[in-house]
Amino acid sequence: MMHRILVVDDEPVVRKGIAFIIEHCAPEWVEVAQAESATKALRLMENSEFHLIVTDIHMPEMNGLQFLTEVRLLSPDIRGIIISGYNDFDYTRRALQLNCLDYLVKPVKKEELEEMVRKVVRLWEEENRARKKLDETEQLADQYRFRRLLNGEFDTVAEMYDCASALGLYPKAQMIAMLTLEVETRSYQLPLYLYAGELFREIDASVYRVDNDEVIVLMRHDNEDEADFWAGSVRQAERLLARWRLTSQAKFRASLCLLRDVSEFPSCRRKAKQTREGQTEWLTLQLLEAGHDARSEVATPAIRKALRMIEERFDQELSATGVANAVHLNPDYFSWLFHKEVGKTYTEHVTEIRMERAKQLLAERSIPAYEVAEKTGYQSVRNFNRVFKAWVGLSPIEFRKKYQANVQQDPG
Repeated sequence: MMHRILVVDDEPVVRKGIAFIIEHCAPEWVEVAQAESATKALRLMENSEFHLIVTDIHMPEMNGLQFLTEVRLLSPDIRGIIISGYNDFDYTRRALQLNCLDYLVKPVKKEELEEMVRKVVRLWEEENRARKKLDETEQLADQYRFRRLLNGEFDTVAEMYDCASALGLYPKAQMIAMLTLEVETRSYQLPLYLYAGELFREIDASVYRVDNDEVIVLMRHDNEDEADFWAGSVRQAERLLARWRLTSQAKFRASLCLLRDVSEFPSCRRKAKQTREGQTEWLTLQLLEAGHDARSEVATPAIRKALRMIEERFDQELSATGVANAVHLNPDYFSWLFHKEVGKTYTEHVTEIRMERAKQLLAERSIPAYEVAEKTGYQSVRNFNRVFKAWVGLSPIEFRKKYQANVQQDPG
């Protein structure tokens, strides 16, 4: 971690000399900025974070002790080092009261300044180790609390809610989406845990390791519309699945649950496990709700209308947003509802219909591949070839040859 030091002195030669020595004493640790007065230093601190202030006492407008008093109001944890032309006990006492690490008397010797920097670096190293140890201890405590929530290991409801609150989960005040990833072998759990933590750092999410083969991501929101939150959670889950597939050959099963109260963790986890056990393939995202399976018979008129549109217009440009607008639904809500009722994403459904039609057309020798691409809604032959091979496992030409060979072997 790079630490920023601010040197404040109204004498340019002294200020630049101090900054030069500090910067060259520990270049891998420090970055040094300069200010010629306390007023300008305070302006710098409004837009930049500093970890240490090195300041002269006697300066115009505001002396160093007054300046450090103002600094303490802005940032109570920031430390200071006083440089003065006077070896005065009262100054030293006041400097210690202002969280100063040292009091150096001018003219400051190069060796003294270097020793001071080494002292500060050692202090930072010790603090980093202590902070890391504290973070690790807190992470272990959070893992333990979360396991208790998952297993419902509480004697009272109040105890459960206290445990949830310690994790930032508040009963009946949040929607929680729980993405559970069950890895194929336990050796992949830690890499997946670290990868998920990095990917979800930008949103309000927590990542936990459970048992030896599970990684669980909790996404939560306080005031968002339920449908929008669910659709957003689905997008985040699919984003993780897609990126993990690109970076690793490790397989896993996944399930996504929506909880409306922290008391639902045990039932949701059981439902998720049952669903994943029923999967026949890895890398299949199952969508659940805490109380029931979200895969259901298509009942919503808007989705039935969307399915008819896809059947009739799959050979045209057909975006999910365009279809959502046509059936008068918010695009995110439409994507979530489509996945829930049809059992697959919009893109998967459209691609499946197009690929089945493509196989029918390729079975006819008279239709060239570029026409098959056009008749199935692809503007680019290259894109069609790529999707077809990913979907079928053969290129269009290979599929046609294999089909014709089968026909010749079994003409009846």
